[in-house]
Amino acid sequence: MKPNCTITSVIVLLFILCSCSSGIENEKLLDFQKINKNKTLYIDQSPNAPSCNVKLSVHYIKDNSNRGTNINNTISKRLLDISNVPMEQAVDSFICQYCKGYIKTLAPLYKHDKNDKSKHKWYEYRYSISTEIIQEHDDYTAYIATLNFYEGGAHGIKQIFSMNFDVSTGKNIYLKDIFVPGFERRLNDILFNALEQKTEATGILELQNKGYLCTTDIFPSDNFIMKEHSITFIYNVYEIAPYSNGITELDIPYSDINDLLKK
Repeated sequence: MKPNCTITSVIVLLFILCSCSSGIENEKLLDFQKINKNKTLYIDQSPNAPSCNVKLSVHYIKDNSNRGTNINNTISKRLLDISNVPMEQAVDSFICQYCKGYIKTLAPLYKHDKNDKSKHKWYEYRYSISTEIIQEHDDYTAYIATLNFYEGGAHGIKQIFSMNFDVSTGKNIYLKDIFVPGFERRLNDILFNALEQKTEATGILELQNKGYLCTTDIFPSDNFIMKEHSITFIYNVYEIAPYSNGITELDIPYSDINDLLKK
């Protein structure tokens, strides 16, 4: 019996279409790798000397495509203040420069305080970066970096930095790319209401009594995370509130700002 040519042709066509579709999806996937580096440097050779510890755990794109280069340059510039070099080289360079700066700045001072053990804490430096990837949409990827550092002060500092990448091009997405012109005033009102709800405060006076917006007005932070159903605005310590209030995150559903979004 001869095979039905029509059925055979349809099967072949479906196979080709599925293969092409799979190729397109694979091209949009971002293949992140991670670099882990950890270095401890003592301020001198004496026993129990203070030290500097730098610990970096950074995601990056391994391929050398334009998309990967765009993403890696943005990450490296934002987190390490280094660009246009391979990520592993950038990480090594950052750790080296940080440790050199520690010794150059603090070693001469430590010589005078070496015998005063109560001051040794001033010379204990810690600096760490850890990153994570949030992929909740096919068209963009959120990159989150958490920075913790202590440099001899009264307390350490924790900060969160976010970047959002167009999956097709690798370009960083800014507020102006997703909101219509003149969005700020309306979005400020929405963020203010979200802050009231989060803090269970009503009005500016109650917010200020809780430490918020004492020296600034609310504003749409450039530090934001694009999710599938909402956008989260991140305010690090001292941006809209004191250190004791910690990091503030305001999650705004897209449904609440639909009229402000570019279609």
